[in-house]
Amino acid sequence: MAIDGNFTQNAGGKFVVEIAADGTGSQLLVSGKASLAGSALLVMPSSNWRANADYRILTANGGVSGQFGLVNSNFAFVNPTLLYEPTSVGLSLQRNTVTFPSTATTRNGQAVATATEQLGPGNPVYDAIVIMDLPSAAAAFQQLQADIHASTRTAILDNDRYVRDAVNAHLSGTTSQASGSEAVTAEGGSVWTSVWGHWGDHDSDGNATALSANGSGIALGADTSIGGAGRVGALVAKGQGTARSWTPDTSSRHVDSYAGLYADFRLDAFHLQAGAIYGWQKVTANRFIAVDNIRGSAGSRYDANTSQGYLEGSYEVGIGHSSLAPFLNIAYDHLSTDPIHEHGSVAAFNVDGEGSSITVGTLGARGNFQLNDDGGLRAIVSLGWQHAWGDVTPMNSMRYVAGGPSFTIAGVPVAKNAAAFTGGISFLLAPKVTVDATYSGQFASHATDQAARLSLTWMF
Repeated sequence: MAIDGNFTQNAGGKFVVEIAADGTGSQLLVSGKASLAGSALLVMPSSNWRANADYRILTANGGVSGQFGLVNSNFAFVNPTLLYEPTSVGLSLQRNTVTFPSTATTRNGQAVATATEQLGPGNPVYDAIVIMDLPSAAAAFQQLQADIHASTRTAILDNDRYVRDAVNAHLSGTTSQASGSEAVTAEGGSVWTSVWGHWGDHDSDGNATALSANGSGIALGADTSIGGAGRVGALVAKGQGTARSWTPDTSSRHVDSYAGLYADFRLDAFHLQAGAIYGWQKVTANRFIAVDNIRGSAGSRYDANTSQGYLEGSYEVGIGHSSLAPFLNIAYDHLSTDPIHEHGSVAAFNVDGEGSSITVGTLGARGNFQLNDDGGLRAIVSLGWQHAWGDVTPMNSMRYVAGGPSFTIAGVPVAKNAAAFTGGISFLLAPKVTVDATYSGQFASHATDQAARLSLTWMF
């Protein structure tokens, strides 16, 4: 704006300073004199401001008298500083003493904020953050924390459980009880398959972002009896899972392949079973970033593998043509992930490879109830209490691709305590072919995971 003549700003006046997309600040040009009578200077927020850059906001050929009495802005990390010269007034945003991590609202946010601050001026991420207001900065650090990589570890462990559950269900007889409990230990062999889908949610623990996860899979197994009291078998399985958080939109997808061995032994009413399964996972992750003028996505692809095993003991008590079996199941799962190298964004991270292990114990009872006279239709019900320990909160150590220090980010934890329920029906499709359809759910205070499974067993 240009004024041909003198300019006077009274005490009640407001002088608003903005900045254009090309980085130039608004300026008042006065051909005569400019008089400032203690009025207010308002500096409006914009992603185009630059810290420590000098902006001339007023020029008066006839000279400047007086000063602004009040300078208002909502910047968190810089203070507007005015420089008065005989014929002009300049503005500079000078870095103040407020630190980046002091504005973050979570431990994850504080960790990434500390690393971002140490990138220093000249780095695009630092420069975008340093001229934000407090709420915007807190939201930016929440978005930049990249906890999707750690939370994906929880999602993979959730998926793993359904492979061993399929083996466990087969060996427990829940896929072949339609012809009686003796079917699974009869002389000869069996071939079986199981397909499942599951969906679940993990609430935020106050640090990591809430996560929704789902997956599906199919397993194919074969086994043979040994001496009429035991069975040994092998399986292969394929699955996939997706994990998604909303900061504003980050997700990962993993494709799983499994191979394993299993065995069981029955002595009267006592039943002991065990399995060992190795898995290969290929993970594709994508983080959408929208931090002021930094927009786009940081993508990555990496490999992971899991080694899991379980041991279960149960004691079956006959109740007419039905049975009730208290059981104790102990499962161990070790997960290793390769280093992750994000690309496509100035806010991309390099993530260290990690290894972690959890152990899950389940104590409960499994019932098998005959629903018709010939035993061709049966109901399956299982209820247990599940407790997990070990590395239940996944961690990732990472650093910006552009440099800076390493920092640790935590994902949503595996449910430590949960109620586990399974219910379904089993029926004869043919004289030696049985079908099992079940629903299962895991319910914790801050996490739920539900699944549907359909299994088929052919005995010969």
